[in-house]
Amino acid sequence: MRRLDRYLLRELAVPFLIGTVAVTMMFMANLLIYLLKELELQNVPPAALGQMILLKTPYFLNMTLPVGMALAASLALSRLSRESELTAMRAAGISVLRVILPVALFGGLVALANWAIVEKAMPPA
Repeated sequence: MRRLDRYLLRELAVPFLIGTVAVTMMFMANLLIYLLKELELQNVPPAALGQMILLKTPYFLNMTLPVGMALAASLALSRLSRESELTAMRAAGISVLRVILPVALFGGLVALANWAIVEKAMPPA
């Protein structure tokens, strides 16, 4: 793996993780607020609520992994463009498709992870 690929993947990883975790936590908070508002939970132990949220996590990840990938790609490429790194790469003779290749491969890995979650983790949950 070239240095450019590692650099672009590192640029993608942080926004992807932050975006995915943040949106997943928003879904979890929304579910918890709904449960606390609509149901009488005085007799429900907090561990059962935690277990319910934990079992809903694969469903939430199914929706948030594509959002995290879109966020990561847009933030990473806009930062490269804003700080003229994309221009420097083009001046060095690197094509735009070569720059986008690691982003596409990362997106493919995220799609495979999403498929694995849908096929393997969601049915038992």
